[in-house]
Amino acid sequence: MEATAKKIFRVHDLGPALEPHRVAGKTIIHCHGVFDLLHIGHIKHLEAARQLGDVLVVTTTPDRFVNKGPHRPAFPEKLRAEALASLACVDFVAVTEWPTAVETIQIVRPSLYVKGTYPAARTASRRQPPCEAQALEVPRRISPLLPPTW
Repeated sequence: MEATAKKIFRVHDLGPALEPHRVAGKTIIHCHGVFDLLHIGHIKHLEAARQLGDVLVVTTTPDRFVNKGPHRPAFPEKLRAEALASLACVDFVAVTEWPTAVETIQIVRPSLYVKGTYPAARTASRRQPPCEAQALEVPRRISPLLPPTW
């Protein structure tokens, strides 16, 4: 539990925490999402993202901005952060303060932003949001690893 807790940061503390890695020339990978009902598709996505660099930062959307239907998120943000931090492939975790990853990408300044795919079957209001990383000129990779039912 102690090792897991050491991976969880306030979002504004991520920048300073990552600076030594940046100075050392490490490749910082950033993934962002709700990560409610964490499942094998999420885990494979994060493991694959970790293989793309040296440090994996995972941020999650705060409860107040989760729009996945009634009674969601099923797990509050603190528990979602703990679940993510418990994964061996994850180095840093934070709950953001905003509905999208734009501000967080500006804080993290990743080498690469890795986002999962969005199934075509989603309704127009639930399709992929505007490309956060593209707007900030951060290299971005779409992962095909998430199953179409997530």
